[in-house]
Amino acid sequence: MVHSSNPLALQGFPIDDAAAGVFAGREQELEQLNHYLISAKEGTGRCIIVSGEAGVGKTTLLERFAAQSLNNGAAFISKSFDNTPLYAPYQPFWQITEKLIEAGLIEHTTVIPPPPGIVAPSDKDHDQPVKTYDAESLYSLNTSYQLAQQRIIKGILTASRKKPLIISLSNAHLASLTAWQFLHYLSKNIIEHKVLFIVTLQGNNDELKNGKNTDYKDILRRMNRERLVEHIRLNRFNEKEVRQLLFKIYKSTDFNWQFVDLLQEVSLGIPGRLLKYLQLLHSHGFVFQKEGIWLNRENVSREALIEQYNKVHNAPAAAFQMKDYSTTQKKILQYAALCNGSLDHTLLAVLVNISRLKIIKEILVLKDRDVLDSVDNERFHFKHPDIRLKILRQVPAARTKTMHAKIARAIEDSDQLDTNKKAFLLAHHYACTDDKKSAFKYLCLAGELALANFAFAEARQFFKEAMSLWETSSRDITTNDYIRLLMKSAWPNRALGYRKAALEQYRTALDLCKGEADDSLKCQINMQLGFTYFQLNDWENAREFFEKCLTCRDDEDNFIRAMANYGLGNIAFEMSDFSKSRQFFEEGVKLAKSSDYNFLMAKIFNNLGALENVSGNRLQAIALYSKCIPIFENIGDNASLAKIYHNIGMTYADEKQWIKAIEFYGKSLAASDEMGHIPLKSITFLNRALALVHLKQFDEATEYNAKAYRLLEWLNDELGLAEYYKIRGMIERDQANTAEARNHLNLALKKFNSMQNKLGEAEVEYEMGLLASVVNDEGEKRLWLNKAKERYLELGIKEKVTLINTHLENSPSYR
Repeated sequence: MVHSSNPLALQGFPIDDAAAGVFAGREQELEQLNHYLISAKEGTGRCIIVSGEAGVGKTTLLERFAAQSLNNGAAFISKSFDNTPLYAPYQPFWQITEKLIEAGLIEHTTVIPPPPGIVAPSDKDHDQPVKTYDAESLYSLNTSYQLAQQRIIKGILTASRKKPLIISLSNAHLASLTAWQFLHYLSKNIIEHKVLFIVTLQGNNDELKNGKNTDYKDILRRMNRERLVEHIRLNRFNEKEVRQLLFKIYKSTDFNWQFVDLLQEVSLGIPGRLLKYLQLLHSHGFVFQKEGIWLNRENVSREALIEQYNKVHNAPAAAFQMKDYSTTQKKILQYAALCNGSLDHTLLAVLVNISRLKIIKEILVLKDRDVLDSVDNERFHFKHPDIRLKILRQVPAARTKTMHAKIARAIEDSDQLDTNKKAFLLAHHYACTDDKKSAFKYLCLAGELALANFAFAEARQFFKEAMSLWETSSRDITTNDYIRLLMKSAWPNRALGYRKAALEQYRTALDLCKGEADDSLKCQINMQLGFTYFQLNDWENAREFFEKCLTCRDDEDNFIRAMANYGLGNIAFEMSDFSKSRQFFEEGVKLAKSSDYNFLMAKIFNNLGALENVSGNRLQAIALYSKCIPIFENIGDNASLAKIYHNIGMTYADEKQWIKAIEFYGKSLAASDEMGHIPLKSITFLNRALALVHLKQFDEATEYNAKAYRLLEWLNDELGLAEYYKIRGMIERDQANTAEARNHLNLALKKFNSMQNKLGEAEVEYEMGLLASVVNDEGEKRLWLNKAKERYLELGIKEKVTLINTHLENSPSYR
């Protein structure tokens, strides 16, 4: 390709400026986003995945949508997962709430993050293990985790009440597994609010659609199954769209069709790649302007154009050779290649053993040679990841271990690096050396810090790597350290649902510490075994380990004993031994109260309330539920508040106090709105509708029942839908719409029957009997009431049997 003068430079027409603001070929996708915004303004929130290859136009699409949204009165907040530390998956979400505070959409007090359950140690404390195996610390951590999620959600939903809110999260393919888990949770909570989450993913569209070859594949599949996400997939441009883009950039052109075909072919229809080719053509004078019209030269060959493009854009990666660099530069690049992520120039100066000034000069040379690129004033990274991989392959394995060890020591001595970041870097580098003792220490510390930031999935992985070191290098690691690692590792396993793996780790820890003098540690293990067996529905084993916890002698173990009583109370409740259950719960309350374990005390009060309710002591149940309210209000736990208010409402409903029931259902809905608690809201809507039916307020009952239906459909909740049809049948019956009533009751009965829900079947059969009474069909009435009576007898619900007997005795044809 022959180089010629650049007429565009003379005419002040740089291609970047010309293309800036140009929007073409994505009008349909923009229209989709605007459609979702209209729905959001009406109160239907969504999570939207915008996916496509690098350069396909995701950023341009969102920039145009952002501009339009701001003009339409919405607030637009954007964050990227670029450079988000693995150990801080919630960082982008907290930063979003900070932006909402800056925009004046929420108050700072709305989202103050709770204190972490575990405080990260300072540099000087690295040799002091964090006691994350401690039951009280883990309980505190779990509480803080739940509150942190609620406060982020509350901040977002509060802001959306002032303005429709659009939150863009770019490069989600770089997000950690924990961040994706929270995104899944968020998507469930914005359904009824004026919020759009737009998540961009870079990659092959088919892979993204099916969730293949990605760390987040299971979560994305689940979101698809639960209908929580919409997809917008940006494909490559076809010839028509390429032509449209060229026209938008140049306005007036006379490019021949072969030239447009050539651009389509070499750019692969990727807009970002097309612009790079246009830059190349401008710089060589193959696109020029004559009398206001843009033309192309005829002698542009496909081969020459691709060759020149590769030289400009791919040459550093494709043609990189270490022999072309000085000895100092080779050392810089080799050490940089071993650093996982961005490179700190002060650290490189120590590793290469040259002054800070010289290292900066060498880095600038490497930057000019298109090998490195700036992250900020202090850090750099490889401009082309392929170069880093090429260098890594050239470093001998034996030398790699030595270099990793040198990097680790330099990091330990550095005063420039953040404490948390140091822990994770040291875990990475020591794991690549023969120093297994240091690797074990820092992998454990990295796991602890991940736990402190609620990154449970990442903590689990760090602990797993540390455990593998025990199997190969147990001489370098004490038995006590390994026991504590098992305790640390088992907890995130259980929290993430890997309960059998957690059980195995707790049992191994208990076996290893049989000769251990520390009875407190054994108590900790027994406590965790009790709750793990309980979650596996193994009541006998759970009871055995909870009872062992009651023998703790140290007064400082009040928390252990309180939790053991709580666990034993739950077991007795599940086995219908209500007297014993009450004894354990009451003792648990005393122990929790003596040590100010307020959250645990509230949970026990809630269970005591449920116990009194099933025992028929409903006023006492309400009094116990009410004791929870100030505790949950004090810590800002709206999720628990919503459940308590709902429980109180149901208890009043059992007492036929419908007005009081509706009052507390309303309070539950208000608390649910604070954090978008959709599953509970759907059930509360149903219960409120049922209470309104009993008060003969049919219009309002129909409204709440319909609200419930919309959410239940979204959640695909078959049991809830069966309840909806039952209540709809009752409404229609009481308004004398007998045909509609029979139709809906039949639908309810069919659903309950398919789920083998005997209580639901009994309730519908009872309502069918009342419907037959309305139309004076005594035979059908007796048939349905006797069916219901038979089921209630089987279930042991005497109150309902007595009620049905009264109906039958009052029947004119009663014999």
